[in-house]
Amino acid sequence: MSTFRGGKPWEEKKGKKLQLFTAGEKASLVLCLAMLIFALQSEDVPLCFLIFAFFCYELQNVLAKIAGQRFRFLVSLLWGLCISLFIGSIFMAFF
Repeated sequence: MSTFRGGKPWEEKKGKKLQLFTAGEKASLVLCLAMLIFALQSEDVPLCFLIFAFFCYELQNVLAKIAGQRFRFLVSLLWGLCISLFIGSIFMAFF
């Protein structure tokens, strides 16, 4: 009799595909791409910085899911870039 409730931990689930984005994340990426086109057309630099911050945030999530612990330093670098781009866009918009 097995003492594990969810199955044996050493068994890998075959056929389970790694899902990088949820449906909401895909929709937000498409919306951000449309906003980026508008920001580039109207030369709105703070909005471009904000959108690039969001893209860096999503790239950081994807890299964390794919690479795991091997590229943890790169995930941290993208997280810092995301924060600095976001703060920079706020300063450029209001100051």
